[in-house]
Amino acid sequence: MNPIAVALAAYLFWGFDAALRGPLALGNTAATPSFMMVLLVFLAVHGPVKTVPWVGLALGLCVDLLVARPIYDGQAIAAIIGPNAIGFFAASHAVLALRGVMLRRNPFAFLFLCAAGTMLAQLVVVAIMTLRSLLDTAMPAAPSAELLARAGSAMYTGVISLVLGPLLHLAVGWFGFADPFSRRSLRR
Repeated sequence: MNPIAVALAAYLFWGFDAALRGPLALGNTAATPSFMMVLLVFLAVHGPVKTVPWVGLALGLCVDLLVARPIYDGQAIAAIIGPNAIGFFAASHAVLALRGVMLRRNPFAFLFLCAAGTMLAQLVVVAIMTLRSLLDTAMPAAPSAELLARAGSAMYTGVISLVLGPLLHLAVGWFGFADPFSRRSLRR
């Protein structure tokens, strides 16, 4: 895996997450796509098993820095480091476990992995934030409303993966992954 290509793609997708979070929201809901999860799933489908979870942890940390949560009844906001990092770490392990039974080039398999990975990561985030709200009353939590919005985000992430997945698969060589479907791979 080419670390420079991964860092540049992470920076680009982090910018997409930051800039398009508001404009791509579905109406008045909190359902927004996760571009970073699409990148993580692409890296987990093609990348080395030992490296991908650490990349997931780093990408989740970047997402944690984007999410500002209201505290003290809306009087202040805070970025809480950890929930998305742990969620992305768990999602990377899930995708690594499933990648052996999925067709790598099938866009619907990629859609399923993106939606499932996002939902798993968001389940972890809601669980952590709910536990935190039990310990710290300054951050109230509404787990059922959060899960509903995050399920919408998971489906939305799957839909955008239909567009981003083929584009990322075109850059498989740029990331330093061997393309099992190229003619050069068949000549060996």
